[in-house]
Amino acid sequence: MAGRGGGGGGGGAGVGGGGYEVPPGLQELLIEFTVAVLVERPPDLLAYASEYFSRLHEDRARQQVIPTTTIDDASTITDDEDDDEPMPGTV
Repeated sequence: MAGRGGGGGGGGAGVGGGGYEVPPGLQELLIEFTVAVLVERPPDLLAYASEYFSRLHEDRARQQVIPTTTIDDASTITDDEDDDEPMPGTV
């Protein structure tokens, strides 16, 4: 009796057939998703997965948009202004 998936010598693209390279981060992503499913026990797994990954994608997009302020241009900070006057509170 032939079952689905499984071993056997018939060619094709099976999970155990080798030749697949697991992308970086896939295992961690699936573990986090699996834990969320086990904790929340959603009645509709497909709808939950869609919401879960959409929310994850939106969170990542928001993190990439947040501007960071760096001082790369020395011209934005001038140290030579008011050099003749002492700093307040140092007299």
